[in-house]
Amino acid sequence: MGKKKQPSPDDPKAVVRNLMKAGKVKKKCCRSKPRCDRCPVRALKKAEKKARKKAEKDLLKAHEKDRKKARKKADKADKNALAKTREQALRTPEPTHSTA
Repeated sequence: MGKKKQPSPDDPKAVVRNLMKAGKVKKKCCRSKPRCDRCPVRALKKAEKKARKKAEKDLLKAHEKDRKKARKKADKADKNALAKTREQALRTPEPTHSTA
């Protein structure tokens, strides 16, 4: 017998199902007006919120990586442009001024 597979934190329903199996959450909601601590509806909303936060965090990380890549690309283009202008400046002879 191997280890049980943990539910993906991206799937809130799977998280709640495992909490039900573990006995942490009831199988059916009693619909009391402040929801009880073991309510499956409350657990589902909490799991969805956690998954949403994780998705936002991942999205921010992806944007950060994209920004860094774009910045590197721009820096590289600037260096290449600067090298080309230096090279052209070295190739062109300086005009000689003769005073007569």
